[in-house]
Amino acid sequence: MDTTQLVADNPHKQRTVDDIARFLKTRVEKNPNYCLLLGAGCSVTSGIPSGGELIDQWRREIFYEYSDQGSEYSTEEAKKLLKERFSQWYSETNEYSSLFEKKYDLPSQRRKFIEELVSEKIPSIGYAYLVNLVKNNYLNSIFTTNFDDLLNEAFYHYSDRRPMLCAHDSSVNSINLYSSRPKIIKLHGDYLFDDIKGSLRETESLEQNTKNKLVETLKGQGLIAVGYAGYDRSVMDVISYLLRLDDHLTNGVYWCVRRGETISEEVRKLLWRDKVYYVLIDGFDEFFAELNLKLTKCLSLEQDLTNNKTSKIIESYTSNKFLLQSNSEIIRSDVERLSKQKAKSNISRLIQELTEKDQVSEFDDAEMAALMTIEALIMDKNYTGAISQCQDELNKAPKRELRRSLTAQLGKAYILADMTDKAIECNEQLKTYEPNDPRPYLAIASIENNSDKKIKIIDEAIEVSPYEYIAYDKKASLLIERARHLPSSQKVITQALAREALTTSINLNPSHINHSWGRLYDLEYATERPNSEQKQILLDIITALDKQGPFNSRSISLKAHFYGNFSDKEQQAAFFEALQNHQTKVKQKDLINFKEKLIKAAYKLDLSNESKELIDDLLSTADENKDSEAIITAGVTLAQQFGEFSRAAKILSGARNIADDYEASRVLMTCQALTKDKLGALATLETIKQNFNLVAYLTASADIHDDLSMPGKAVEATKKLLEITKDKDRYTSVHAYALIKNSEFEVAKKILSEYLNENKFDRSLSSEIVNFEICRRSNGGKCDKVRLAELLKHASSDLEKAAINSLLDENQKAIAQLKTAIEKDKTDLASVLKWPAFDNLRPEKDFIQLIDPLLKKCNTEPEVGKISNLRAVG
Repeated sequence: MDTTQLVADNPHKQRTVDDIARFLKTRVEKNPNYCLLLGAGCSVTSGIPSGGELIDQWRREIFYEYSDQGSEYSTEEAKKLLKERFSQWYSETNEYSSLFEKKYDLPSQRRKFIEELVSEKIPSIGYAYLVNLVKNNYLNSIFTTNFDDLLNEAFYHYSDRRPMLCAHDSSVNSINLYSSRPKIIKLHGDYLFDDIKGSLRETESLEQNTKNKLVETLKGQGLIAVGYAGYDRSVMDVISYLLRLDDHLTNGVYWCVRRGETISEEVRKLLWRDKVYYVLIDGFDEFFAELNLKLTKCLSLEQDLTNNKTSKIIESYTSNKFLLQSNSEIIRSDVERLSKQKAKSNISRLIQELTEKDQVSEFDDAEMAALMTIEALIMDKNYTGAISQCQDELNKAPKRELRRSLTAQLGKAYILADMTDKAIECNEQLKTYEPNDPRPYLAIASIENNSDKKIKIIDEAIEVSPYEYIAYDKKASLLIERARHLPSSQKVITQALAREALTTSINLNPSHINHSWGRLYDLEYATERPNSEQKQILLDIITALDKQGPFNSRSISLKAHFYGNFSDKEQQAAFFEALQNHQTKVKQKDLINFKEKLIKAAYKLDLSNESKELIDDLLSTADENKDSEAIITAGVTLAQQFGEFSRAAKILSGARNIADDYEASRVLMTCQALTKDKLGALATLETIKQNFNLVAYLTASADIHDDLSMPGKAVEATKKLLEITKDKDRYTSVHAYALIKNSEFEVAKKILSEYLNENKFDRSLSSEIVNFEICRRSNGGKCDKVRLAELLKHASSDLEKAAINSLLDENQKAIAQLKTAIEKDKTDLASVLKWPAFDNLRPEKDFIQLIDPLLKKCNTEPEVGKISNLRAVG
C-alpha cells in the first residue's frame, strides 16, 4: 500500500502537522506530553542509507549470486527466489533482519558494517530543528531504532542541555524519567557495542529493561513516529500491547509517513487501531522545520558558530545544493540566514585578529574577503589550499600592509604544514616590515628544534621589544627545561637566569593569566633549600598572586598544592570548604569552569571522595562543545587519581579539543596502552603528529612505542630527536633508555659512560646514573652501591627513590616508595611495569599485592607499559 491508497482507504485517520503542533502545545507547565520514535528514514538526508535501500542492495546481491546467469533483477523475482530457495532463513515480513544476518554471520561483523556506514556522517538540518524543540520543552524522551550517533551529536552542537543516552539494556534503568534532561534510548543498541541488534533473532524481542522503560515512559503520554517503517516486531508488539491499556498512549499515536512511500503491512495493521493516526510529510527535515516554526518561530544556531566543528556542520548546510533548492521555504530561508551569519562570524574573527595589529581599517571589502578565505582554509586545516591562495594574492603585488598580513598568514600556514624553512623565510620577511615587532622572532623560535638557538632568538625578540612579557616567559620555560638536564653547578646558574626572566615577565604583566606565576612557583618548589625557607618563598608568591583575586584558577591551583604539601588535614579541609562556599557565588555561566578548578584542587589535596563526586557531577552537566577543557580535566583526573583507565580513555578520546592538548593526549595514550588499545594509542599519536611540532611528536612516539613493546620504533624516535635537536644534555638519557629497552645494553652503557664521565657523575644526573647501573647489572655485573647510596640522599621523586632502593636490594623500602608514588598518580603504574630497575621486585608478594588491583582495573598484563618521561622515568 502506498500513501495514495492509504488516504483513499482511511481519510478519517489523517492528521496534519498543524494538528501535531496543537497537540504538543497542550503540555502542562512545560512538561512534554509526547515521546518520539525515530527510525532509519530520519538519517537518510545525513547520508546514511535507509533500511529499504539496504534491503534492496542486499536482496539484489543475493539474487545475482544465486540466480541463473543473465537473469534480470526485479523485486518480485528476487523475493520469489528467496522464498523458494531460502525459506529456512528468509522472512518477507522482516527482510531487513533476515538479510542482514545472511550477509554478516556474527554480531561483531554487523557492528563493523554499521560503524563504517555511519562514520563521519553529519546530522542533517532536521536534527537541528528537533533539538530546538527539545530546548523549548516540547519534547524530552526520544526512542530510536537507529545505530548512528546523529541525534546525540546534534545535542552537543546545538544545545547546552546534555542528553542522557542509553545504548545498552544494562544501563537503561539508570535513566530517571522525572529528570528535565533530554533522554535518548536506543532500542537496538549502538554501533559502539558488539551486541547491537540487527539480525532477525536479535530483533525478535526487546531486552527486558528496555521494554520496561518503554512501557514506563509511554504511560500518560502520546507517541510521534518519524522515519520508522515498523519492521521490528519487538517494538511493534510493545506499541500494540500498550494501545490495549487505558493509561498508556493516552494522547494517541501519530505515524508520520512520507508522501509516495510504501506503507509496511505492520504499520497498515496498526493504523486500524483506535488512537492511531497518520500524518503525511515531505521528509524528516521538512517535518521538523515546519513543526519548529509553528512552535518556536525560529532556528537559533548563531551562538554556536564559534565552535569549529559546529561551524563545519553549518557550512555543510549552507553549501548543500539540495537544501538551497529545497521545496521547503522554511529550510531555504534558514539556510540563507545561517550563511549570512557564518560569513559575519568569519569576518568578526578576522577583524578581532587584525584589530590587535591595528590593521583593521587598512583593507577594503575585497581584501578582507581574501584574508577571510585564507583564514577559513587554515581553520579547516587545508594548509595546502591556504598556501596556494596566499601565493596567488601576493602575486598580485598588493600594497604594503596587505602584503604584510598575507605574509603572516602564509608563515602561519607553513608552520602548521611543517614546512619549516618556508615558515622561517616568511617570518624573516616580516621582520623587515616591522623591525620592532617581536612576533616574527617568537614564531621562528617556536619552530626551531635546538633549545640554545631558541633562547638566542627569543633574546633577539626581547632586544627589539623589551616589554613583551610572553617572550620572557618562553625564555624562562626553556631555561627551566634545560636546567633539569644539567650538572649541579650549571643547574644553579641556569635556574637563576630563569628566575630573573620570570620575575621580569610578572612585573610586566602581573595578571593571573600569565603562566610565569605557575612556573616561578614550580621552580622554587623544585629548588633544594631548608623546608621553612622554601615554605615562606612559596607563600610569598601565593600572597602576591592573590592580589589578582583569591579565586582565580592559578591562585587556587598553587594554594591547593601548597596546602597539600605543607599543611595538616584540618587546614586542607578548611581551604577546600572555603572554595565550596565560594562556589555558591559563582555565576551560572561560569559554574562548570569553577567545578573544574575544584576537581584539580581536590586531587592535589588528596580528597578522593570529594573529587569523585565533583567529576560525576561535572560529566553529567557539562556541554561537550563549551566545556571541553573541564571534561578533559575530569578524564585526566580519573586516570591519575583513581586509575579508571578505560573510563578515562573513553572520556578523553571523545573530548572535542583533546587534539589541542598535548599533555592530555599523552595521558590518553597512557590509558590506551594500559587497556591494550594499541590501535587507539597509535591513532592518538597520529593526532599529535598533525597538531604539534616534530620534537613533541618524536617524544610522544618514543614513549608510546615503548609502552606498546615496540622498542625498535622507540630507538628510531630517540635517535631522530638527538639528530634534529643536537641537545645531548636533554636527549642522551632518552636515547640510552630506549636502547636498554631494546636489549642493546652495551651500546647504552657506552653512551651513558661517556656522558657521565664528561660530567663527573654529577648527582643531579640521577636517571642517567640509574640507567647506567642497570646496564652494568644486565651482564651479570654489580651495581656501584656506594654511588647509588649517595645518589639516594638527593633523589627527589618517590619513583626515583624506589628505583635506587631496588638496585640496592632494599626491596621493602622500594615497594613502600612505589606505593607512595602510585597513590599520587595511578598512571605511574605503567612506569613500574616497564622500568627494568624494578625487575627484581616483581616476584615479591608485597609488590604483587600493590600492582594486582590496578592491573584488574585496566585488564592488562605486566608487559603493557606507560607513557613515561624517558629521561627521568617519572
